[in-house]
Amino acid sequence: MTDSMKKVIRVVAVFLSIVLIGVIGFKIWSTGLVKEAMKLEDVSIDVSKVEDAENLVAKTVETFGKVDVLVNNAGVLEAGLKPIDVVEDDDIDWVFGINTKGTINCTRAVLQEMKKNNKGSIINLDSVAGAYGCGGASYVTSKAAVIGLTKHTALRFAGTGIRCN
Repeated sequence: MTDSMKKVIRVVAVFLSIVLIGVIGFKIWSTGLVKEAMKLEDVSIDVSKVEDAENLVAKTVETFGKVDVLVNNAGVLEAGLKPIDVVEDDDIDWVFGINTKGTINCTRAVLQEMKKNNKGSIINLDSVAGAYGCGGASYVTSKAAVIGLTKHTALRFAGTGIRCN
């Protein structure tokens, strides 16, 4: 990363508190943006649990004073991308728990803070699999649900200063 890139990120970091949800080796994590740019907080959570999502938002507000941006990037897929006729219930529960329920949980939790200021941005990462049906049954349907949730949230908060893409 160049010095000029770090300066731009620092300027952005002054104005934004960003929560990034992702998966590293199936461990869920949260970070403040880029280590060089601002204070970094790592918080291990299970996004499929409502209380973990709420605690993540509370920790973010405690540390940074607010939440400006939520990036829902947690996503897993079952081994072998199993089609509908062979996918197992455990696979479905695990994939939906993180991909769909995790996105819902984090979005609901952060909206409680964003609604206080009528300001914020929620970025949901889905997959072309959700739009076109290519991939395993549980992954495809979990990502299609995220696409629907994104559209719903965008319409629900249109004109309020809270965006969802």
